[in-house]
Amino acid sequence: MRRIESLAQKNLTPEALSMANPMLSALTFLAAPFLLFSPLTAGLAEPLPVAAAQSPILVAEPANVDFGDVFQGERLSQEVLITNTGDAGFPLASIQTSCGCTAARIMGPDGAEYPTRSPGLDPILILEPEQSMTVVVEFDTAGKSGDVKQSMKLHPADPTFPILEVGTSAKMLSIVPLLNGGGL
Repeated sequence: MRRIESLAQKNLTPEALSMANPMLSALTFLAAPFLLFSPLTAGLAEPLPVAAAQSPILVAEPANVDFGDVFQGERLSQEVLITNTGDAGFPLASIQTSCGCTAARIMGPDGAEYPTRSPGLDPILILEPEQSMTVVVEFDTAGKSGDVKQSMKLHPADPTFPILEVGTSAKMLSIVPLLNGGGL
């Protein structure tokens, strides 16, 4: 092995290594694919250029929807602007909410409303780089009390892309103390 290292340091090709010692011929044949990328043969083969991976980067504005202090029974709504700041399209497969009290509506870059789930394997839409879409988050506070935290997730059709999660929160106020002469 020491001989292979010293010959490799002289920038010899695998063929030249096998000629230097006929006993290495079989080893060179079997190990040639590994020798080309081995530290022993540093400098023998030029590395192939690797293309930078392109990926979408979704940014939500606001990143979290805070409805603030609200009374139980109110139906709330807020728009969230989703922008793809990456260098590849984002194939949206679905938007999922964490609770039946929260719903989402998608308004695409063209202003048209889209379904929240694809009926097949095709994406609902592809959000191209620098494009934006609006997701309308709707929250029904009926039956809720205290601090409520929910979320919606944008799932890509490509499992190698990340899921974007936007949190929602609200603090339920009770109307009962107000009816009894109390205050906020």
